[in-house]
Amino acid sequence: MPLGVVIRRRPGLTRWALWSWQAVAVLPHAAQADWLVLSDGPEGTEYHASSPMLELHG
Repeated sequence: MPLGVVIRRRPGLTRWALWSWQAVAVLPHAAQADWLVLSDGPEGTEYHASSPMLELHG
């Protein structure tokens, strides 16, 4: 099952870190994406970064 990874980019808190990056969500059964912008607002920009395949083995 492909899982879409959602990453949020916010301004950094120090002068040495221009940006702060955080994984904030996964999207089940997501189509492949290459850093598609999902939202852009005062809390930061959210991207659908990629959709790696999840394989479970039992």
